[in-house]
Amino acid sequence: MPNRMAEDELYAIALACTRGRETIVSRFRDLLAAHALTEQQWRVMRVMHEAGSIETTDLCARCCIHKASMMRILRALVERGLVEREMHEQDKRRHIVSITGSGSALIARLLPAARMIYDSILDRFGREKARQLVRLLDELAQLHV
Repeated sequence: MPNRMAEDELYAIALACTRGRETIVSRFRDLLAAHALTEQQWRVMRVMHEAGSIETTDLCARCCIHKASMMRILRALVERGLVEREMHEQDKRRHIVSITGSGSALIARLLPAARMIYDSILDRFGREKARQLVRLLDELAQLHV
């Protein structure tokens, strides 16, 4: 007879991923709240900071955020002057977004503290285990493709 507990643990992958994510994200809440940013806004700004100008569809995919939610996030960031949005030249239904100078300055101010948070997590969890986890989760994500 198969081990039922081991089988049940396999079905809990989504919950385990959610708990792991919450463990990481919770450490950023105070830092982000001090700058009136949500975790999703931070994620969007980090991706934009790394990618430069990017289409909203690509941004949604990279951030794992639904388009409707992304539009609300971008609207709030545009209102704060942290992001700018332009229509695509050839297709007016598409938009290109980019981080502004103010947005880049905010990222630059927050990155040292964010890196300290990441380093403390990696020190406790283990850098090799973290690399292994990222590889495994990337492999799991490829099942979607």
